[in-house]
Amino acid sequence: MLVTNGDCELPCWWGITPSETTWQEVRDRLGLYYGQGYSRPGGVRLYEVDYGDRIYPYPPPYGYHIHIEFTEQDGIVQSIRVRSNLVRDTTPERFAQDWQRYAPYQVLVRYGEPLQVNLHIVPWTPEYTLGLAYEHLGFDIVYGGTPTRISPTTMRVCFDFAKVNFMYLELESPQPEETTHEGTARPLEEVTEMDIETFYALLRDPGSEICFETPTELWP
Repeated sequence: MLVTNGDCELPCWWGITPSETTWQEVRDRLGLYYGQGYSRPGGVRLYEVDYGDRIYPYPPPYGYHIHIEFTEQDGIVQSIRVRSNLVRDTTPERFAQDWQRYAPYQVLVRYGEPLQVNLHIVPWTPEYTLGLAYEHLGFDIVYGGTPTRISPTTMRVCFDFAKVNFMYLELESPQPEETTHEGTARPLEEVTEMDIETFYALLRDPGSEICFETPTELWP
């Protein structure tokens, strides 16, 4: 399913399309039995499922796990959130191989230039997230890894999919193009010297790696 995605494109996930697929179809497709889920306001219910090495005897066979959340209302899937991250003490090679369909160059070639590229850095972890916003198509995709502090005042992110530690996707019905990302992440062009056009041009090539620097003071 990671290779084919159920023969559909985002925001469809494994053949499941937000605002179209019924909850019964999800149960039939995945062959899983869910409980009653968790109640949310407005009659929405949340369901969760895990795959891969969530619980494992060492060494884990995959090196990562996948956590999927579905929201459902009136029998229809409303949104899907997918998070996958490496299991402790494993390396990202298998992760990058299995998730190749969602590598940046694949996403950029398939879906075009994103509406927004967002960066967030937590210096003391250290950890960064780099998000591609496609709300007009119905999804956001976020990659995470480790930045480098090159001086007391500067952090450097060298983004290489082969070194990504985790990623997540938020999938729902397409939203108006004026929708903007909210949260702690900030637009790439505001916190680095790189704009979206340059980012898009550089990362469209397979195996490409880009580096950019950002002032530490922007990430208290």
